[in-house]
Amino acid sequence: MATCLCMPSAIANGFQLSTDSNETLSLPELTDGAPAAGKRVAVNPPEYSGTGVFHTLYLPIEWKPNGESLPIIFEYTGNYFPQSGSTGRPEDASLGFGLSDGKYIWVSLPYVNEAGDGNQVTWWGDEEATVEYAKRNVPRIIRQFNADPNAVFLCGFSRGAIGVNYLGLRDDEIASLWTAFIAHDHFDGVKEWSTAWGSPLEQYRSESTKRLARVRNRPYWVSQNGSSHATEQFVRSTVADATPFTFGYVDTEEILGPFPNELAKSSHTDRWAFKPSEYRNKIRAWMNTVTRSNAGPKHLGDLIFEDHFERSESQDEKDEPGNAWTTSSDTTAAGHKQVDLRDGSMHIFTHAVANHATSVRHAFAFEDGSIGMRFRLNEAGDSLKLNFADLACKSVHAGHLFDVDLRENALVVEDRKTGVMDLKMRALLNAQSMTREQRAELATRKKQFPIRLKLKQWHEVMVHVAGDEVSVEIDGKPAGSHHSSGYAHPTKSLLRLLVLKTADVDDVQIWRRTPSNTTATKGPIGAATLDFKSMIRPVPASAKFIDEGFYIWGASMVRDTDGKCHLLYSRWPRELGHNAWVTHSEIAHAVSDHPLGPYRHVDVALPARGAQFWDGMCTHNPTVHAFDGKYYLYYMGNFGDGNATQKLNPIHRNHQRIGVAVADHPAGPWRRFDKPLIDVTPEPGADDELMTSNPSILRRSDGTFVFIYKAVGTKGQLPFGGPVVHLAATSMSPTGPFKKRMKPLFTAPGVKFPAEDPFVWADGDRCWAIVNDHKGHFNGTGEDSLALFTSLDGLDWEVATNPWVLQRKLTWAEGTEQSFHRLERPQLWLENGVPTVLFCAAEETQEKTHSFNVQIPLRIPKNDSTDAK
Repeated sequence: MATCLCMPSAIANGFQLSTDSNETLSLPELTDGAPAAGKRVAVNPPEYSGTGVFHTLYLPIEWKPNGESLPIIFEYTGNYFPQSGSTGRPEDASLGFGLSDGKYIWVSLPYVNEAGDGNQVTWWGDEEATVEYAKRNVPRIIRQFNADPNAVFLCGFSRGAIGVNYLGLRDDEIASLWTAFIAHDHFDGVKEWSTAWGSPLEQYRSESTKRLARVRNRPYWVSQNGSSHATEQFVRSTVADATPFTFGYVDTEEILGPFPNELAKSSHTDRWAFKPSEYRNKIRAWMNTVTRSNAGPKHLGDLIFEDHFERSESQDEKDEPGNAWTTSSDTTAAGHKQVDLRDGSMHIFTHAVANHATSVRHAFAFEDGSIGMRFRLNEAGDSLKLNFADLACKSVHAGHLFDVDLRENALVVEDRKTGVMDLKMRALLNAQSMTREQRAELATRKKQFPIRLKLKQWHEVMVHVAGDEVSVEIDGKPAGSHHSSGYAHPTKSLLRLLVLKTADVDDVQIWRRTPSNTTATKGPIGAATLDFKSMIRPVPASAKFIDEGFYIWGASMVRDTDGKCHLLYSRWPRELGHNAWVTHSEIAHAVSDHPLGPYRHVDVALPARGAQFWDGMCTHNPTVHAFDGKYYLYYMGNFGDGNATQKLNPIHRNHQRIGVAVADHPAGPWRRFDKPLIDVTPEPGADDELMTSNPSILRRSDGTFVFIYKAVGTKGQLPFGGPVVHLAATSMSPTGPFKKRMKPLFTAPGVKFPAEDPFVWADGDRCWAIVNDHKGHFNGTGEDSLALFTSLDGLDWEVATNPWVLQRKLTWAEGTEQSFHRLERPQLWLENGVPTVLFCAAEETQEKTHSFNVQIPLRIPKNDSTDAK
C-alpha cells in the first residue's frame, strides 16, 4: 500500500496522523471572531476588505501561537454539485480536514469571481485574481500561524483536483509555495472534457503538460473513486520521471454505503475522508512520509530508497518481489515461494523445506543513516530481523555487521561484526575455547530491551545509525539504543530482512545522513552576529598570488584528503589586456601547504577545448567545493570569435553560461559536461534570457543545494541588454537539475546594479553571503566594497546586522596600508565551517595593467553561545 511511517522527526508525536483510526469526523462549525486553537473562521484579507472574498482557516486544538510548527494543508473545493455534497464554497470544503484528521492547519482557498467581490462556486471565475490570492495569502498564513514551511500541502476534490495543477502550478511562483500535492477525482489534462459537462479546460489541455512539469520531484498523491489508470497513463506519458507520483483508488461506496446516503447522493464526493477506511489510512500514512521526508534531511538525511509495494506479481510460483529486491529462496528453500506481494505490502514466510530463515535483500549505501518501515507479526514466536551487512567485509562471516531483532516481547540490538560473526570469534566459539573474559566481552556486543508488540497489527520501526550507536524507535517512541564499535563500520551496503516464521513488511525507506545534514542546526559561528570588519587581519607578503605573465582574477580553494591546499583561479595573458578575460580566461590550478600560501602554479584545470563546446574558448570565475567525497568546480564558460577587443567582446560576453566539472581529487582530471548547468531561460522577458554567470553554491542544513548566480535579460539595450540581477535555484544534487526561482536578489530601490559576485555558505540553519557592494549601498560606506547578507533559507536575503566586510584597502603584515582600485570576487575558506581566509581579486590601478589574488587571514569569530570571560 502507498503508505508510510508516522515517526516524529520534524513534528511532535501528537501531530502525526493516525493510520489506524476508527474515528468518524465531522466538519468543524464555522464561527465568528479571531482565529484560535480548535476554531474554524472565515478570513477576509485586507486586499479584499469589504467584499465577499474570503478563505476559511482552521487551527488544530494542539496549535499554540509560539508552539511547534504544524503542517498546513490548503484546499481548492469542488464545483457546486449538490449530488456530491459540494456547494462550491470554501466553508463547505472537507477533504483537507478529513485527510489531516484535524491535526494540520487547514485552509480552504477561494476562487475569486470576475467582479472581484465574492467567491466563485462554479469553475474558476477570475483565474489570475485567484492565483494572485494564493500567492499573497499562502506565505502570509504560513508566517502568521507559524506553519511548517517544509510541510505545505495543496489538495483538491473534483474542480479542486484539477485546480491543484491548473491554478496551483500556473507559474513557477505559485508552484514554489507547495511541498506536496493531493488530487482526488479528476486531474488537469487527463481527458478532453465534454461541452455537456461544462468545463472550460478543453482549450487548455495542451498547456497541462507544462503545468505538470512544475511538480519537479515533489510528492504527489493521485486518487480516484474507481481506477486511477487513465490518470497514471497520462502522467507517465507526460513527465520524464513519475517517481514522485503515487496512484491509488478509493471505493466511496464501500466506505459510505449505497448512494444516496446521509453524506452524499453520488459516489463522486469528498465526504468519504470523514469515515474510517483503509483508503484514508493509506493517504494519511503517505502524508506522514511527506512531513518526515521534507523535514527529514536535518534529522534523517537524504531519502535514497523507498518502496510501498504497490505492484502485482506476474505469477504465483516463484518469488517476484521486484524493485531490485532479491531473496534466498532458490538456495535455502529449493526455489519454493517465500515472498508474496498482496494488499500493497510484502508478506514473508519460511517454507517447510527451508534450511534457513528467509532472507529478503536490498542494496543501499551509507555510513550513517536511518531505515524505517511498517511491519506486522502474526503469530506467537514470529520475529523480523533487520540485518545490516557489507559483503566486501572479509573479516566476518557472510558480511554480517549488526542486527536489529524485533520480537513480540523483546528488541535485540547486536553488533555481529566484532561479535559472533567475526571469523576469529567464530573459530573460538566453534572450538569451545573461549576464556571467561572473552565470553564476558562478547556479551557486551548485544543488548536486549523489553517491548510489547500486538500481533496481527501494524507497527512502525525506525533504526538510526550514527557512528558507534544504533538507536531504535517503535511506534514513535524510543525503544532502545546500544553503543559498539562494529556499528561504526564505514560502509553499510546491504539490508537483509530475515524471517524465521512469518512477518509482513510495508513502506520501507532508507535515508543517508552526511555531515551537512546532521541534526545540529546551529553552526560553529552561532547566531546572526558575524562581524567581518573585526575579523580582518594584516596580510603576510606570502599571501599575495601574482604571475607577471598573466592577469589573475578570483580564486577558490579546497583541501584534499592529505591536507594539501588546491587553488583554482582565473588567468589570461597580460599582453591581451584586462578585457580579454571574456575571450581568453582559463581556470588554472596552484597548490600550497597552507590556505594563505604561498601558492605554486601547477597546471590548467579547464583549458580551452574548441568553439564547438558551450565553454570551449573561455572558463572563468571558479568556485570549488567538496561534497560527499567528490569535488565540484563551478564556473562560467563561453565561446565566440576569439577576438580580444579593447572593449568587452559582446559575442563572448552574451554566450556566458554556468557549468560544473567533477573530479575525485582537486588536482583533477576534471570531467566537464556538454551542456551548461545553469542555462538561459528561453522565454521573452526572463531575467536570465541573455546570459548567466558568476556561480555560487551552498548546501543548506536540510540537504538542499542553493545556487546563486548573476543573470542578464534582454529588456535593456542590446548587445549588452539588462537589467543585471542575481537569481537563485535549488536542487537536491550538486549537479542539478536546478529549479530556478525568478526573483531578483540583493536589490536596492532605484539602483540598477547594486551588487555582484556573491559568495554564499551555510552555517547550521543560517545562510550567509558576501557580495561586492557597488557604491556601498548596503554597508553604508558609500563606495565599492564588500557587504554581508544573511538568510534563513538561502532564497530570501536581508542585509546582516554587521554588513561591513571590507573596504578597498588592506594592511600588510609589515605595517603598511594599501588602497586598491578594485578588491572583488570574494571567496572564503571555511575551516570546519568557520571562515578563516577571505580570497579576493585585487587590481591596484585604474589603468588595469595587472591583477592578482590576495589571501586575507581572518580572526576566528566568537560563538555567541560562549560565555564572555
